[in-house]
Amino acid sequence: MDNNENKKPQAGPPLMAFAMPMYHDFVPKWIRPWIYVVLAFCFQFSNGMYLGAMNNVVGEWGIMREDVQMCLYATLIGMALYFPVLFRMKFHFSNKSLLMASALVIIVCNLLATFRLPLPLLWILCVLCGMAKIQGTFECMSNIQLWMTPKRDFAVFFPLLHIVLLTSIEFTGYLAAWFAFDMHWTYMHWLVILLMIGVLLVQALLTRPFHAMPQIVPLKGIDFFGAVLWCVFWLQVAWLLDYGDWLDWWHSSQFRLVSGTTLLTFAVCLQRMLNHPKPYFELAMWRYHNVVPVILLIGVVEALFSTEHVLEMVYYEEVMHYADHTYEELNQCR
Repeated sequence: MDNNENKKPQAGPPLMAFAMPMYHDFVPKWIRPWIYVVLAFCFQFSNGMYLGAMNNVVGEWGIMREDVQMCLYATLIGMALYFPVLFRMKFHFSNKSLLMASALVIIVCNLLATFRLPLPLLWILCVLCGMAKIQGTFECMSNIQLWMTPKRDFAVFFPLLHIVLLTSIEFTGYLAAWFAFDMHWTYMHWLVILLMIGVLLVQALLTRPFHAMPQIVPLKGIDFFGAVLWCVFWLQVAWLLDYGDWLDWWHSSQFRLVSGTTLLTFAVCLQRMLNHPKPYFELAMWRYHNVVPVILLIGVVEALFSTEHVLEMVYYEEVMHYADHTYEELNQCR
């Protein structure tokens, strides 16, 4: 008899059982993951500024639409730049500490954003708010991943994650426009502050400090100066793309000045990437499997979506003269 016939197929690594040990014992097990789903929605409702109330902010503060749009770009930059250190933070700090810290940062940022601050300071607040937003969302969703897909199947996890993200984006714009239309645009900030206070109460009353992994030193080996350089570079790129049309692109001396400083910042970032022993973004990441094709695909898809969005905005605002509230209401599912 062939020896191969006696060999049994080897089993794969055992799957981890879903559990949420950060909760106190009196919290029913069936409701624990649903609480974190609600908390994820709370974090996704947060922003530095809310584009649904853009016209009201522009009219009250006497600023341009580009100034408010820059706040959105700053929030996205904060989310993108903080992503590489999410696991380092998770493996060092407890889930309770990270969620409470994220909620506190969002509270402070939303409170200060209601004041007429200098625009650069407002953009910095939006960067910090974006970092706290992705930290809170990551902590919530990563702790219920095995509940959503026991086999850790990302083909299941990411569609469910995007349901949370896209639903929050749609309703955030609608709520901001509704508050600005019927009350005042700052009410959206107060709503988010109340949601974050709810997050703090849930963490303070229902959970205890719990470390997902053995503690490591999160600050060791992280190139924070490199992260700041990349943040400055992407803020400069966002500024150029945001204000370029208003300044008539290269006909503006201010645009040419920022373009030159952007190239200088990019050169410094590349120099640090090539020479620093542990740069914030490693050059080897471009050789990872499917990184370049995925980036190109996302760029093409976002360009197509942005074209539709721009044409839609022009039609609603310039042709039909709809208010923000009407525009956001038309975007909701009927």
